[in-house]
Amino acid sequence: MLKNKNYKYISFKGLGYACRLCLILVFCVAAGVSALPATYASAAGQGEESLKANSKKLLDDARAAMAAGKEKNALASYLAFLEAHPDNQEALQAAGEILLRQENYEEASNIYLRLLRLKPDDGKNLLSMGLIRQRLGQGYEAQATLQRALDGKSLSVEEAGRARDALALLYDNWDVLTAMQQHDD
Repeated sequence: MLKNKNYKYISFKGLGYACRLCLILVFCVAAGVSALPATYASAAGQGEESLKANSKKLLDDARAAMAAGKEKNALASYLAFLEAHPDNQEALQAAGEILLRQENYEEASNIYLRLLRLKPDDGKNLLSMGLIRQRLGQGYEAQATLQRALDGKSLSVEEAGRARDALALLYDNWDVLTAMQQHDD
């Protein structure tokens, strides 16, 4: 699921296999990936069953790309894997972390929202979502999400410190953030 410029969600579920493959190819090109993972490209034209059969290979390819420091290729593999397994927490977590490091906050937000639907009280995911919302200038939402992460008491000492630092930064800049949000509304 992606968001377009007007902040409306676009779902891949209603699209045919070929259309989904084309959308992933467009995303990969936009992200600077030179080619789709070989497993996914070879499954093109063979239908959904072939994609599911190659899922383990896609996940292995993503892990190998991460180990080799090729985040763009890993992201493409994780996104391809998520086509067949949309609720896989490992792939969602890894894709979200990559998108966050790439400062692609809109897409990272979509991934972390999916993770939070699966595990609504996960402190680490709440922390990441709060930081994303802070960077997107969503002051109220960031504050509520970061506070929820702290209240859950599942964060490490370092993670709790990051959440408190982010809250302090929000409060220091509250006038600017609220003015931005009122302007956007």
